Amino acid sequence: MSHGIFRHSFLKTFLTRGFLKPIFKSLLYKKEDHIHSDFVEVVNNFVVKIEQDIKPKNEILTIYWLSIVPKLFFEMIFIEDKIGRTYLNVVKNATQSKGEECAYITQAFILWNLQQILQNNQEYKKKMGFTINDLENIINIILGENNKVLSKLKKYRERFDLKKLGVDPGFVDPRDWPIIYVWDICDTLIDDKKVLKDTMQKWNDDVLKKMELITLVMHFIGEQTQISLKLAKV
Repeated sequence: MSHGIFRHSFLKTFLTRGFLKPIFKSLLYKKEDHIHSDFVEVVNNFVVKIEQDIKPKNEILTIYWLSIVPKLFFEMIFIEDKIGRTYLNVVKNATQSKGEECAYITQAFILWNLQQILQNNQEYKKKMGFTINDLENIINIILGENNKVLSKLKKYRERFDLKKLGVDPGFVDPRDWPIIYVWDICDTLIDDKKVLKDTMQKWNDDVLKKMELITLVMHFIGEQTQISLKLAKV
């Protein structure tokens, strides 16, 4: 199903791409379109760099986990589909246009989840043909050293460290990881406390809604894992 800027008409899409983009993007895009477009631009840049410059042996799978999965994940939670449905209206209520930052946060969160899969499933790791370190090296090539993706990944590693279980009161239950990710995006896009409260309080107070998000994310990661195994056979 199409989300956000991909729901636009052919003419609008044409006018907001390529050499016409600087002219028409500011005129035709709504606030949420700008955020979505900036996010997509980040992951598209990864695709171009990987295909044209880096050319890893497992190119398709590298692109899949660094570009496609983060895009699908962000859209699933925050971007309107073609009939106007949104899981969380954070992007629509944004007070800051930081789609690029959202892309980096989302890539880091997906990498953290992928790291768990690779560490716990050696057969899957063998089929992917890469390690998390390999992907980190690619990110460094594309974005340079000390980039925001790996900076955020480092913070997730410290905060979500499973070794803290039973020994550190700061241990974060894995079921809370998606909730923390959502709040990271909220804090990035909404710097007005009243707007943030109006946008998120009802959801934040609803335990069932949070459980729904946890289930949604678990199914999403599981589905992408299975798809990547199919791609490994291509």
